[in-house]
Amino acid sequence: MKTPDRARILFLCCVLCIAGAVSASAFAADLSRFHWRAPVTGEAGEYAVFDVTPEIFDRSLPDLSDIRIVADDGREIPYVIWTERSDETSYRIVSDIINTAYVPQSHTTFTIDLGSSYVRTNSVTITTSSIDFVRRVTVEGSPDNRHFAVLTDDVQIFDFTTDHGISDTTVTYPTTDYRYIRVTLWDNGDEPLSNVGGAVSIRETVKGELVPLEIRKSEITHDETTTRILVDLGYKNIPTSGVTFEAGDDNFSREVTIRVSNERDSESFRDVFGGVIHRLSGIRGGISKESLTTERLTLTYPETRGRYLEFIIHDRDDVPLDVTIVEITGVPRHVTFAVENVGNYFLLTGNVRTHEPSYDFRTTFSFLDKSAFSPWEAGALGDNPDYVPYRDVPFSERYGALIWIFLGLMAAVLGFFVIRAMGRTAEQTR
Repeated sequence: MKTPDRARILFLCCVLCIAGAVSASAFAADLSRFHWRAPVTGEAGEYAVFDVTPEIFDRSLPDLSDIRIVADDGREIPYVIWTERSDETSYRIVSDIINTAYVPQSHTTFTIDLGSSYVRTNSVTITTSSIDFVRRVTVEGSPDNRHFAVLTDDVQIFDFTTDHGISDTTVTYPTTDYRYIRVTLWDNGDEPLSNVGGAVSIRETVKGELVPLEIRKSEITHDETTTRILVDLGYKNIPTSGVTFEAGDDNFSREVTIRVSNERDSESFRDVFGGVIHRLSGIRGGISKESLTTERLTLTYPETRGRYLEFIIHDRDDVPLDVTIVEITGVPRHVTFAVENVGNYFLLTGNVRTHEPSYDFRTTFSFLDKSAFSPWEAGALGDNPDYVPYRDVPFSERYGALIWIFLGLMAAVLGFFVIRAMGRTAEQTR
């Protein structure tokens, strides 16, 4: 083998060794960098499941990416953090409106033709150009447009756009596969609604898991146009997605703005949602003889994380409501890992310079039977006895990866000149 070829092979081996060292230095998990540790205990079983506690949320990164599960011998155990969320899907069915009719002083009716049998539906949204009304609704189904069966009766739709800014014109009924859906709007002596139509849908809901959260403190303040309720959940980064109010008033409709923050400082809050709570009793739309009693005191909003929630009720020129918050809800986080026959397990967290782990277990987890998991629980967080604060780490360890990269570049440059020099020497000796 020629000298230049030997030099190139030697140079390549050096580069590969340096690359391996860089990889090991940069990506090996160092469990001494995690500040907090909690014991994880439970019953014997193949797989363990436990809930992320408020204390863990508080001392971890917001996305929980700094959580690690380790055995008592220091081995890192693959795990998955998972939830059971509710999910609702709605698909509008293409259909035609037929047989629209109006009986003076009595009712308006129309039929929706789905075009074929065995199309599943369970809701109809009634459209109209009219506003400020209340109507009682009957929905029927038929396979042949001759013989109809009642699907739901004595349901009310309403529109109070002018005075309250709210409306609801969707009627749900038991899931059916009738081809024809007939809708009757009972006018009861009122003028019929204008440009009436409707669209049917199939709405499917997967029931998820929702739990009430502990409210550590709640404060209510008023100013000229708003009522503010500040809720303290006691821990940072708590995920929430729902709130339920209790009101001692009737006949109101108020806009609500929801804000969240991990700090009580007012400048750190951010808006996450805007909605409306209402309670209407004995209200009539226009001159309608139909009256309506309805309320909505629970709001759901996109999940947000924080310790403090501020609910701003916009009273405008009205008298402030006699209102309190009775419940804050959120979707819990569960942690699952494979249990070995022997050994103790710990949860580590509190490393702001780590990355989210990636395990094969994340792929296989979807095939497991969650009902067979053994219930475990995480204990109180305490100091990790192996923790080394980042400021106490030597320079060579803090920037170990950069040092190895620098050495690799230097080796590459020197190798280049050595190989080049050897090549010239070989050419001169020929």
